[in-house]
Amino acid sequence: MSTPPTAASLRVTLTDGGREKLAAWTTAHERRVDAALAALDDGARAAITNALPALFQPAEHLGESADARRSSDRESVRSSRPMST
Repeated sequence: MSTPPTAASLRVTLTDGGREKLAAWTTAHERRVDAALAALDDGARAAITNALPALFQPAEHLGESADARRSSDRESVRSSRPMST
């Protein structure tokens, strides 16, 4: 099911040429990252590998709706306020 367009949304479709350029950029980027990681010592590579699960956690929340984030933020503020007695 697709989301109906709104004033705040826009659908973008890549052309064949755009897909080719994106594929070439992705391949080049992967090569740069591979080279950078290969230049590190074993300890540094292990530290990065061990950190990856924590680094992926924020990315998992990028898909949340803005409303859900605002609601969550408001709830966090409420729960962090001191209670008056």
